[in-house]
Amino acid sequence: TGKAYARNVCVEYGLVYANTFDKKRCNEYGNIFLENRYTDWGNYYPYQTLRNLCQLSRYVPAEHLQVEFLNKWRNPEKYAGDPFAPSSYSFDYVFATSMAGQPLAWMEASNLPEEAYGIAGLVGAYRKVMKDFHKGTVLPIGEEPSGCSWTGFQSVSSDGRSGFVLVYRELNELRTLLWSSPRFSAAERTSP
Repeated sequence: TGKAYARNVCVEYGLVYANTFDKKRCNEYGNIFLENRYTDWGNYYPYQTLRNLCQLSRYVPAEHLQVEFLNKWRNPEKYAGDPFAPSSYSFDYVFATSMAGQPLAWMEASNLPEEAYGIAGLVGAYRKVMKDFHKGTVLPIGEEPSGCSWTGFQSVSSDGRSGFVLVYRELNELRTLLWSSPRFSAAERTSP
């Protein structure tokens, strides 16, 4: 955990080993690093990272949450036969699971295969809208990520007249899904 000493300092709080969560302190002073998952340990699953972001964004502004995405090509043997293995996803999708928060490339970029750099277009498109996306109130929509759901985030501007919708189709057979997306304000964020 970190401590803030001045208003012009941004502190990163590491909640990886924290037993308690102080919502006010974490929201007021800095960013929140959520998890330490590694393909080395076989405990990184993109849908679980997305689920953590969805669950926590009900209580904490998503733009305060650092959300990791990993090198999906590392350690495929740790996930043999697992349909939710990181290597089962496109690298665009792996990156996209972190877009509603603050994407954190938790990897050694020098070890990426050449095909990984194909995400440059998606990263560029995201960078063009990320400030406006995070100016809005960002809340989860759809089903809770399970690896087999339709899920996402809605960002609604402060005046409620514009925003963004980010939708994820996880591993499932439904090619389309219709759901209504309610409008939210920051005042409607749930308290834990």
